[in-house]
Amino acid sequence: MLAGHRLPALSDAGSAAGDRRAACHREAAQRAGRALSEDDPWTALRDFLAAAIKVLLPDPAVPPVFAAATDALERTGDLKRRLAAAFVELLARAHTAGVIDSGVTEADMIPLMCGIAYAANIPKSPRSDRTSRARPALP
Repeated sequence: MLAGHRLPALSDAGSAAGDRRAACHREAAQRAGRALSEDDPWTALRDFLAAAIKVLLPDPAVPPVFAAATDALERTGDLKRRLAAAFVELLARAHTAGVIDSGVTEADMIPLMCGIAYAANIPKSPRSDRTSRARPALP
């Protein structure tokens, strides 16, 4: 983050963009909950990562917010911490089950996910096309 610059919050009350970001909040939290309840560790991790890509694609302001070290709103920070905790748990389950290389870490996956979302948006295409282009890049 550049000194003196603040990234937008995921939900800015009263704006259309804020409403979309609030919907992203809800969708991400719901999908994380579903992934955590999945019995199969591989399916749970894969579905969580696919859901993360789906949340990152519609709004180009979302990935920088998730990557930011500080948050404009407390609820943004709370969401990021809950999603990170869910991801850590899902990754640990996948490691324990042996369905993902034990050398793959959370630090490896976050830039990869942001890169997939970025790449899926080049060139601009309808959202459904972007989502389908991103899916083969997932584990």
